[in-house]
Amino acid sequence: MSDLYSSNYSQQPQPVQKDFTTAIILSVLLGALGVDRFYLGYTGLGIVKLAVALLSFGTIAWIWWIVDIILIATGKLTDSRGIPLRRA
Repeated sequence: MSDLYSSNYSQQPQPVQKDFTTAIILSVLLGALGVDRFYLGYTGLGIVKLAVALLSFGTIAWIWWIVDIILIATGKLTDSRGIPLRRA
């Protein structure tokens, strides 16, 4: 009876990894508006990135956009929990 309880409840659920391909596509297509940051769980940074894009008419946001594309492509950017992106 103790085996039943220990086997069912001792396993920790594995955290769900965000997908690398989805992150890079969102970053390339909508990254200037912060959609990539929202996807990765960085809601605060997504709002700031969107505000910067709107308030600067996109002139400043493109630098942040390019940096995020590079960070995602090189694997340096994880999700908000620190979990690396899943590559297929």
